[in-house]
Parts: sequence; structure tokens; C-alpha cells
Amino acid sequence: MPKIRLLPDVLINKIAAGEVIERPASVVKELVENALDAGATAVTVNISEGGLALIEVTDNGCGMTPDDLKLAICRHATSKIEKPEDLFNINSFGFRGEALPSITSVSQCTIKSRISGAASGYLLEISGGELTEESETGCDHGTFIAVRNLFFNTPARRKFLRSPSSEVRRVVEVVESLAVSNPQTEFVVDSDNQRLLDLSFAADKIERAKQLFGISLADKFVRGERSGDGLHLEVYLSKPEICRRSRSRVMILVNNRRIESKALFASLTSAYGEFLTHGTYPQGAVFITIEPSLVDVNVHPAKSEVRFADERIIFHTLYHLVRESLLGGSALPGAFGLGQSRGYGSTTQLDHQGATRQSVRDFFGQSTSAAVQSEESLATIFGKPAADTADHTHSHFEEAVAHVASVPTEETGSPSAAYVTRKALGISGEIRFQQLALMYVVALTADSVFIMDQHAAHERILYEMAMKSLAARTITGQQLLFPVPIHLEPNDFYTFNQEQETFAALGFSLESFGPRQLQLTAAPAILAGKNPEILFRELLDDFGGITGDSQKRFQKKAAAFACRGALMAGDRMDEPGMRALFGGLLAAENPYVCPHGRPTMIRLSKDELDVRFGRI
Repeated sequence: MPKIRLLPDVLINKIAAGEVIERPASVVKELVENALDAGATAVTVNISEGGLALIEVTDNGCGMTPDDLKLAICRHATSKIEKPEDLFNINSFGFRGEALPSITSVSQCTIKSRISGAASGYLLEISGGELTEESETGCDHGTFIAVRNLFFNTPARRKFLRSPSSEVRRVVEVVESLAVSNPQTEFVVDSDNQRLLDLSFAADKIERAKQLFGISLADKFVRGERSGDGLHLEVYLSKPEICRRSRSRVMILVNNRRIESKALFASLTSAYGEFLTHGTYPQGAVFITIEPSLVDVNVHPAKSEVRFADERIIFHTLYHLVRESLLGGSALPGAFGLGQSRGYGSTTQLDHQGATRQSVRDFFGQSTSAAVQSEESLATIFGKPAADTADHTHSHFEEAVAHVASVPTEETGSPSAAYVTRKALGISGEIRFQQLALMYVVALTADSVFIMDQHAAHERILYEMAMKSLAARTITGQQLLFPVPIHLEPNDFYTFNQEQETFAALGFSLESFGPRQLQLTAAPAILAGKNPEILFRELLDDFGGITGDSQKRFQKKAAAFACRGALMAGDRMDEPGMRALFGGLLAAENPYVCPHGRPTMIRLSKDELDVRFGRI
């Protein structure tokens, strides 16, 4: 039977590092929190290769004496607490004294620190938890820590990390979370000589939130505040019109510490309720200030979770605060979604319902039905919808697919994909078109009825165009009459720099005119009916989350472009547009499914109809 033995300190520190230091962002979090606890008013973070090669954190805090500095790299050495009771009254970020020894045990570190008024600072060199050098040194007051070759002595840990770009995003998210709760501190983040974040002094948390989410978008956020019974809540949240597809843009902070809480996130999204479209989430910050004795922050190694004395009170208070803020802040252009846009250039819900009934009547020639007339009169109970602003002819769409919609005859030489598809489907003679429910296109041939999903069909066409353009730049850009200024958040700016070639290949033209400021000067000509800024931002969101090998990423980018640019349910089409859509789909290499695998059309042949009506 193995004997029980005490583990050596080096191994103990490595085990502790496994709990506290999961990735480069964990190192940045611990070091920046230490800087803030030291009273820093300026913090600079510099990383290389996603933080694996190098992490440098510089602050102008109080600094450490040589004796304190040597103690700081020992386990459970801290200036934050002294007695057990202090665990229930924590007002600092750190308190366990585990961060520095955990970091130094899995990296090669240089630490310099000087207190104000001292003639010189002190330097420590640590490798794998072992102190290799110490000496006096010249340095500014405050602390400088360089972490090199993270996990160099635990290579298995590196296998579980994501790509450098993903690790950079996590680092930026960590610094943003700490910056939003410390508005009086200046923050800078550089990655491989590229500045991703530069936050100056802000008067309060809301002003800092505006810096993070964009000053130009401040009017698209709502604010709310509520206090009582040792609890203070403040929210700065986006209106539904600028909600994003990423959950990570919601920061929930408890006593200035960002936490993860499924219950509070559920409270937040429940409060939005019908204001959110499927798959979108709000962005912004929730600040919860509570008596330290009513919250336990000592329940998770990374302090990313907390336990409240009564979570239900906070859940319900947050729900009602967010709900009241949205309703009081004119969150939607129309009350309770009746006027909410379903897409760029789409109809309102009431108009959509009326148009659906009209399409059915037109298709079957029953527009004079008394029953339908009386049904339509119900619309007057809710008020007549505004004049239809979505009656676009989609002329740019027609032009875009016209060149692939032409169908050669057998005499013109080698048959095109459209000709082969028409022959395989038995399509000949005249084709009549009708839009059904502002969602489907019905094509009547001599002996069949084809029903296309207009979004899926257009997606397939755009997907194949995008795949070709990503390889050969076949999509042209159309110059905008007035350039559109765009402010990018750090993560979006990083994604843009990674995907500049992709955007150019898809027809976008963007110019830099300031820190994280762009001008959109041209957008894809084939999507001229879309809002170019919204399209660009949605693609940024999509591209930032794409993973896989190069071919998979290639396909996913084309699919994202197609999905964002395609016709939406609710978009009205005229006869030339429907004819172009049908011709373009027939000319596609794979006309039967969209990039996501959904069918683009179904066919009802005369034989099928005969069977259904009992004729055969």
C-alpha cells in the first residue's frame, strides 16, 4: 500500500495553478486585480501570441518593498485579510494569496516593484516556481510583471487552449470587465504591437460603459437604477435593435467583480422577453452593489461565481428593473413589437398578416369573399398599419442573379447547370409566379407547382457567389453616397483586422480614420437593398466565432454572408424578382438545399395531385 506523504511546494503550486490559472486571460485577470487593489490609476497590458509567449502588466500602484515582494510569491501570503471574520467582509479583488505563486510555478517571470519615495526598486526572476535571481533595480514606482512561456513546464495544459485570436479576445473581455467597474483608472491593452483598448479616465461607471460600447450608440442604450435593503442595482443595457448574437457582451458585476450566473442571466433575458428575436442577446452592464456580508465570493477558485444570501430577491429586483427600463426607454419603435422590424426593409407584423391573407386570396382568385372582407375588418380594431415601406422591387437582386438565370437551349453548345436542372425537373413552357405569405414563391409550370422558400433559395445563390468571390473576388462593391462612420469595440476591431481580406473579397471597402474608427465607403452591390452598417456588424459577430480548419472557415464565412444578405420572411417581391430568384436557383450547382441543409424548394407534380385527390 502506498505511503502517505507531504507534497513538495513546487508540486503544490502547480496543482493550485491548475485551479486558478486556466489560460492567459486568467493571468491577466489576477495581475490586473492586484494592480487595482494596489490603488493603480493607470494599468497597461501587453501580450504576444495570445499571451502564451508574453504577458506584461504595468501599474502605478503603491508598489512593494523588497521584503513584501519576496513574500508575495509565497502561497497564502496576502495583505487583504488577517482573521477568519474578514472572509465575510471582502472589499478587495484578491484575498487568498494564491495568484502570484500559481503564475510563477507554470511560467518564467520577472517582477519589478518600487514604493513611492524609495531610491530604487527590487527585481525577482522566477522560473517554474524557483527563485533564480534577486537584486536592486531602477524602475518607476508601482509594479511591473512579465510572464513568459506560460505553461512551459506543463505542456499538456497548452493542448486545451484555443487559437491565439480566441485567447486575445478573452484577455480583452477580462480587462473590459475590470475597466467598467473602475472608471477612474486608465487602461491600455496591446497585442503583438497592435492597440486593442485605450480607455481614459471616466467620471463614473456609466460613462465607462459608454466608452466600451461606443459613445455614438449611447442613445440606443437604456439606463435604470434601484436601491433598497442593502442592495443597489444599476443597469446600462442595449435596446433590442442593437442586440447581438453573442452572450459575452453582457457583463454582470457584483461589488465591482464580474461573475457568471445562469440565474441572473436568465432574469435579464426573461425581462427582455418578446423584445428579443430568437438567438440574440442584449449587450451592456449590470452593476449589483450589496453588503459584503450578504454575498460569499469564496466559492470558486477563480472567484467567477458567488453565492447570495437570498438570490431570489436579486433575481426579481433585476427582472423588474430591466423591464421598467426597457418600457420607459422606448425600447422598440412600436409598442410590444407591433411595429418592430423583422429585417431590413420588411413590413410590420400587422401589414405582414394582412399581406398574407391578400396573397392567399390573389393566388386562388377569391378576393371578393365576404368572409375574408369581414376578417380583414378586424384590423381596424388594432388601427391601420403604416404605409408599406417595404415594397422594394429588389432591382439590384435581379441584376445580381440575372447572369446566372439565363437558360440556354440545346443548340447553344454545352448545357448550363440551369438547363440541366430544368430538364431533370421536367420544366418547360411558360412559368407563372406568385408570392405567398411574403415568405414563399410559387412557380406554376404546365404540370407542376414549385414552392420556394425565398430566404433559403436566395441563401443558396449568395453562398455560391460568396464561395467563388472568396477565391477570386468576383463580388463587386458599390460606392456609398456618404461614407458610414463605424466605431468598433476592441474584440470587433481585432476580428476586423484578422478578416480584412475576407471583407474586401465580399465587396466591402473600409478605411481607418482613428483609433478603432472606420469609414465604410462601399458595400456589396448584390446586397444594395441591405443596411450596410448593420450587415457589416453582423458579419463581424459571425466571423469572430468561426473555428475549424481553413476550408471549414471558408465555407462558414460564405454561409454567414449568404444568411445575412438573403431575402427575409416579410420581404415583398415583384414578378421580375421572383423570376430572377427561380432562374438563379436553377443555375446553382446545388439548387436543392441552403448552406444549412434546409430545402430550398418543394415540388408538387400533377401525378402527386392526382393521387391526393383520388383520381388515380
